[in-house]
Amino acid sequence: DNDVQDGFDLAFSVNDGTATEADDFDVVTTSPLTFAGTKDETQDILVQVNKDNVSEDDESFEIVLGELSNIVTSAEADITTGDTATGTIVYDDYEASMGADITVTEGNLPAENVNLTFTVNLDRPNKSGGSIDLAVNTADETALAGSDYTALSAQTVSIADTAQSATFDVAVIEDTVVEHDEVFIVKLTPVSGNTTVQAAPNDRAVGTIDNDDAATLAIDDVSKDEGADGESTIYTFTVTLSGDVDQAFTVDYTTTDDSATSGDGDFLAGFGMLNFAGTNGETQTIDVAVNGDDVVEYDETFYVTLSNIAADGKDVTFSDNPGTGSILNDDKYRISVDDVTTDEPDGAGATTPATFTISLHQAVLGGQTATVGYATGNSVETPNALAGTDYTAIAATTVDFAAGESTKTVDVTILNESADIATEYYYLNVSASSANTAVDDGTGLGTIIDNEYHVAVSAGANG
Repeated sequence: DNDVQDGFDLAFSVNDGTATEADDFDVVTTSPLTFAGTKDETQDILVQVNKDNVSEDDESFEIVLGELSNIVTSAEADITTGDTATGTIVYDDYEASMGADITVTEGNLPAENVNLTFTVNLDRPNKSGGSIDLAVNTADETALAGSDYTALSAQTVSIADTAQSATFDVAVIEDTVVEHDEVFIVKLTPVSGNTTVQAAPNDRAVGTIDNDDAATLAIDDVSKDEGADGESTIYTFTVTLSGDVDQAFTVDYTTTDDSATSGDGDFLAGFGMLNFAGTNGETQTIDVAVNGDDVVEYDETFYVTLSNIAADGKDVTFSDNPGTGSILNDDKYRISVDDVTTDEPDGAGATTPATFTISLHQAVLGGQTATVGYATGNSVETPNALAGTDYTAIAATTVDFAAGESTKTVDVTILNESADIATEYYYLNVSASSANTAVDDGTGLGTIIDNEYHVAVSAGANG
């Protein structure tokens, strides 16, 4: 603060702290400093910082003022030394790395604008006074640029001054195709000269696109009349794919008994495999042969069951399974009536019944009723029996066959009449009176025999 006569020398030392001489700095000025002794005089101690591209924390060293020399003895007592100063090396080198891996759900059409947002990090806040630039590039793995995501090529990502991170987006290309979850890589490279990128794997991040699409298989139901005995009716089941799949795949099928059984010959059992290309709306068919018969039975069912979708684990499931085959009974109770021969009763006013049997070809099933109509009528055979004279007419009427029944009887009253006619004929006609009946033999022939018929013998010439 004051002049010093004849000046003096001031020793100093530069001591390592977190910064070390030679590695981080070099002392350019040689100790001691020489002062001329002028008031407010200054001398500089020059320390040169060694530059590098290593990202590290700020470091420091210490300068300590030491002893005086070459000074007038009387002045030495008035000068204070031993002061210290700290030099801090503020580093402007940065190390960058990619943030966490990112997973998103793909999204569907129309476009849902799905992005994967990645983060680039610095090892400490940016103190450079400007932005720090890095570049990112995408690379295919199982996800393909252009079909699954939009590629980035040397895309600049800038980390603003005072910030420590920045984000960027990779756009997902949505679709409705069933596929595996897919991945791609984002890799980081430096642009600014004061920035390096950490070694792998920290120089990259994985983007995962989760598939959110699904496809289904549905098999329809088939219902047909059974067909006649000896016939075979083809039941064609259709299996439909809803949704696109990015590969061909297969599915197994097999027939399964229900009330219809292959062992009883209702249908031909089968199994096999269907091949799908993977196109939305695609169909494949399965044919099952159903055997006809002439037996009245309940409607019966069997199944065609799908199983074992082999689509490499992709989301393909069943929406309608199994398919039901309904064999509709198309047979009817077939009606027949027998022929009856009756002797004419003796004596005026005498009667006797002629008992006809109406038959069905099988007993009626439980829960069902079969109705048959009948009536008497004149025959085409001659001589005709006359209603009211030879028998009592029966007007059109019906009879019901209940469950378990297959025969019914009908009595026609035969009358005595005085005319001598050896044999006379009439009919008992039957008809189908319910939808589940049909006529096989609809006419019962009634024959009346007159056991008292007399043949007149004339006397001859010699009589």
